[in-house]
Amino acid sequence: MQILVVHIGPVQEFIESARKCRDLWFGSWLLSELARAAAGAIVKIEGSPEEQVLVFPGAKLSETGRAVANKIVARIHKDPGEVVRAAETAMRERLRQIRDAAFRLVGRKDPRRSEFFHEEIAKRQVDGLIEFLWASAPQGEKGYIPALREAERVLSAVKNAKQWEQPTWAKDGVPKSSLDGIRESVLDERLFPNPKNGVPSRNLSEERLRWTYGVHRAERLCGVGLLKRFGSTDQRDDEKPQRIFSTSHVASGPFRAGMNQNRAQLQSAWETFLSELCQIDSDLLAELEEVPRRDPMTGYIDGSIFYEGRLIETLEELGFDERNGDQEHFEQARKVLRCFLKKAHQCGLREPIPYYALLLADGDRMGKVISETRAFEEHRRLSDALESFASSTRGIVTKHDGALVYAGGDDVLALLPLHTLLACAAELAATFKEKMSEWTVEEDGQQKSPTLSMGIAIVHHLMPLDEALALVRKTEKVAKKIKGKDALAIVVKKRGGEPTEVSGHWNELDARLNELIELHQAEAISVKTQYELMDLDLRAGAPELEKVRKAEVARILARKQPKKGRETMTRDTLQKLEAQGIFTDPARLGRELYVAHLLAQAIDQSEARPREEPLSLTPLPEVL
Repeated sequence: MQILVVHIGPVQEFIESARKCRDLWFGSWLLSELARAAAGAIVKIEGSPEEQVLVFPGAKLSETGRAVANKIVARIHKDPGEVVRAAETAMRERLRQIRDAAFRLVGRKDPRRSEFFHEEIAKRQVDGLIEFLWASAPQGEKGYIPALREAERVLSAVKNAKQWEQPTWAKDGVPKSSLDGIRESVLDERLFPNPKNGVPSRNLSEERLRWTYGVHRAERLCGVGLLKRFGSTDQRDDEKPQRIFSTSHVASGPFRAGMNQNRAQLQSAWETFLSELCQIDSDLLAELEEVPRRDPMTGYIDGSIFYEGRLIETLEELGFDERNGDQEHFEQARKVLRCFLKKAHQCGLREPIPYYALLLADGDRMGKVISETRAFEEHRRLSDALESFASSTRGIVTKHDGALVYAGGDDVLALLPLHTLLACAAELAATFKEKMSEWTVEEDGQQKSPTLSMGIAIVHHLMPLDEALALVRKTEKVAKKIKGKDALAIVVKKRGGEPTEVSGHWNELDARLNELIELHQAEAISVKTQYELMDLDLRAGAPELEKVRKAEVARILARKQPKKGRETMTRDTLQKLEAQGIFTDPARLGRELYVAHLLAQAIDQSEARPREEPLSLTPLPEVL
């Protein structure tokens, strides 16, 4: 009997090479699908039920909606060479099917497709992308775990001994892909603006032609990029590329929720808005990304329609030039958008918040739990528990109006609107803890179960996706470094400003933030208070200045009055702030107030109703 370990990659650099959310999502789905094909072939050639063969993945391979991790662990009886040949063959065949179905959509119906799309090079680029590495070890008298450790040790050596060869498709003088800059573009340069090629810098018909190749005038894609852009989980020839929410659509979540709250009042204005946009150009709505889930009011229209910059960008991608005779189209687009937003404002809806959240989560103590799991059957149950959590994440994220990019084992990446962010994150953490409660390891003299730590980056919807991903990875590391973990770290990166970060344990930081959100919603504390509290670290952060710092906090609270300066802070509010540590750690509380204020704005927008006046409580003494 042998323990077989298979790695299918590359992972991070492949998945996260993305300019659009669908690039990110499809890269994850593709690796999952290839791992599913390989694992299925291993089960088939072994001729036993998957529960007796596979440790990882724990997912039922027949249930295609479930993610499969890129690492496969199996217990086999047949020759490892024969098993892995069957597994790799199945994986390569699945890759070919997905690749060919995607490439059939590139430049479809263009009579010059063969000139503009270098398909054979694109196929070679995709075929050379995926690596299939494996190692095995015999399960001797010592049992399953020693064999698994030996197989993983050998696999690690195999990874370090990879040989690199010059690709057959490499060619000098060809622009690189806009996604990662690694592979050459497979779209002919005659497709793009260039006076030497006779292609003008702006031309409506040429822009729409490039649209059929999945690019705009300044974008180049290699075969891998086109696979991400056109790939579909449904392999019908006439299927459009599948969609995932754009960052702009996720950011517009609170605004769309507010629209749904006021549907009766806004329905007519919404229909007029769409009609007037179609009068500018009949293809304008079609050019916007089509979202995969229907919104009660906006249907399948992407939320980027609510942001002036994205609306103007869409017109430019259609070939309109504001500096070359098309100014009236742009002015009309701005006018009809502002007219609709004015109607929405009358219902209590301010302009859409331009920020969304990227959530990245990872399990704590999982390595130790796995290493201390001794038997195959116990390891298999652990795998099933991880799969059960992963399969529940999609429903949780969907319920909170977000978009799940991937969930494999204890790893989760999702996009979330701000009004549901804390509720979704807390539910994910609680669900993971519940699913993993059976397993414990010793830590600091106590038995502890695995927990879920996560980093959250709140960023502008126009921030490049690679920068947002780098920021959320950094934030997750902050959470993972907190002693005892079971932690949450949030960073807010506004345009043109420095990041503001808060961190702490679950059931502590999130509880504080929720209480501060309520204070902001009630206008019980001045918004300017948070900035002066954060500034205290610079002016009076030294330990010996503690008395000065407390006096300065009291001065700030006395000056920054709530209700836009119309009222004095109540004793009830002060007591809450004291409990939160406003005198002991004012800078930390200032940062948490800053984050809570942004979340409170989103929640207010999603509810879209006039704020009720809070009950008047006893004012503070004048000395404060």
